[in-house]
Parts: sequence; C-alpha cells; structure tokens
Amino acid sequence: MQLTYLERAKQSYAGIPVQTMELLDSEIKGVEMFRKVAPMLFQRGASNG
Repeated sequence: MQLTYLERAKQSYAGIPVQTMELLDSEIKGVEMFRKVAPMLFQRGASNG
C-alpha cells in the first residue's frame, strides 16, 4: 500500500528529490526529535528514493 503512495509522490513531484526514511515509533515533534532524524534524511545523498 505504501509503495503506491510513494510512486504517486515521485510522479507528482517529478524533478524534485523525494527522500524516504524508516518508520519511527513516534511522530517527529520538536527540535530535539528533528535533530535525531535529520541525518536519516539529509546525509544520505540524492540517490535515495
């Protein structure tokens, strides 16, 4: 099911990098949590997705 939405996002945002990451146990709320997940999104390079 999620693969369908991922493909739809890639098509809708063609030309814009779509980054993915593992599913977490909780929502990303607040600066502290963002700092924990930022490396998962921003240090992998443009080949993700």
